[in-house]
Amino acid sequence: MATKQSRMKPTKSRDIPVSGQQPPRRKGCSVCTKRRIRCDLSAPSCKKCIKRGLSCPGYDSKIRWVGGAAIRGHLKGLGDSGPVEDTQPPPPTNVEFARIRSLGGYSLEQLVEYYDKHVAKIMVWLDGDDNVYRRHVLPLAHTNPVVRLAVAAISAQHAAFSRGDPDVPEDARNEAVAMISRYIHDITRQIAAGGSRIVKEGLGEEAADWILASMLVLSCYEMFHSGASAAEFHRTAAKSLVNTLSTTEWRQSTLFLSLRNKLSTYDVFACTTSFDISSIRKAVLPDLESTRILRNETVLFLEYLVLLHEVTLFSRQATPRSPLSKQQHTRDWKREFELARGATLMAAGRLNIHDASQTRDLIRLVDIHHHAALLYVAACFGQSLDYDEISKTAFQELKVQIVALENINECIHNLPWPLFILGVKSHGHLENQRLVSKLYSTIPAITGCKQYYDVLEFLHEFWSGSDDEWQPLARGWELRGNRILAF
Repeated sequence: MATKQSRMKPTKSRDIPVSGQQPPRRKGCSVCTKRRIRCDLSAPSCKKCIKRGLSCPGYDSKIRWVGGAAIRGHLKGLGDSGPVEDTQPPPPTNVEFARIRSLGGYSLEQLVEYYDKHVAKIMVWLDGDDNVYRRHVLPLAHTNPVVRLAVAAISAQHAAFSRGDPDVPEDARNEAVAMISRYIHDITRQIAAGGSRIVKEGLGEEAADWILASMLVLSCYEMFHSGASAAEFHRTAAKSLVNTLSTTEWRQSTLFLSLRNKLSTYDVFACTTSFDISSIRKAVLPDLESTRILRNETVLFLEYLVLLHEVTLFSRQATPRSPLSKQQHTRDWKREFELARGATLMAAGRLNIHDASQTRDLIRLVDIHHHAALLYVAACFGQSLDYDEISKTAFQELKVQIVALENINECIHNLPWPLFILGVKSHGHLENQRLVSKLYSTIPAITGCKQYYDVLEFLHEFWSGSDDEWQPLARGWELRGNRILAF
């Protein structure tokens, strides 16, 4: 673990040039840009999209960004449609911050310390010296009032849950959202009016870092406080920020790049239980090139996540009138996921892991997600592809690897999606259902995230029904406004 003194010092981020000193070239399509690969710029659609069976959006600039307004409480609908001014908005100040000095019986300083010890570790794949929230976000909390308020809000809520108290007041959360909104409001209007210069001059690297960090922390706060729907709002705002900056000449810091990878983890898993094709197409994918630059846990599972999203996208696009293409039908998903598994293990080997049991559990976690992915492929393409034998093997191996975890409580925050997949494959199997129920009940007890109670409620409803296909029920839940976020 890093020393307390080193945590308090802001770490200077290393710049990553998106464009070099060469003459400007035509931008690639947004799909290739999201995947961080070089687009071949073929007209009317790039060959890389065609090869993957993706819908190429072309090469026109499409900048959209939603404001950071609140969706509930007295901040709902914050914002106005005043005149557009080509000026840089002022950063948030400690004068605004001074209105809140304590929350839930703790001082803000105590809540920042609480985040360090209890919350940061459940927001990453693997806790350690390179935990991006501890190493980079916490120093921001000491210098930036918005990040500090967001950290205070999530810490106070987690502490209240841990001691069995009612929910704490939402003051810190509301003030953080309001301050983000005030800061980016002018930028939002100028982007809508075509003022792209403001992205480079008005939203600098430092501002982008703290805005994205605050949005992700607030999203996790909502998982603790209100559940999936409220968390989705902040995640959507973060997606808009990342997608907007991806379409501009922009220099990303290592912190922004790391947080983008964290966002993509949430986004890809969220898509697996969604049937909103528009949202799925706009998902933020991990930066595959970041493995050359980053040496932290955010480089884990990158190829895996990209592949998982392709499975989701292809399966949701397929209809009786527009079935899978021949290329998609014959695609060897098992082999591709095996390659992705190898890439994750190689990335893990470059991390600084000191504990042998932690290393063994990380390898098991990679295998757990690998087998869960194969079961997900079978669920998505089961009627089109012959996955019976693969599915049986993956199902057994998934259970074996979960039970074999040496320190399951230390990594249980990484198990919601594999356990969900195990659960939906356990229709009619009471013993497996009891295992999944026991473990899923443990997740909110350890993490404090209320959204997992909703996932467990979905599983119980699914198990009690006669249909052994889970996606029709999930689609119905989504149509009623109930999001299932199993991540």
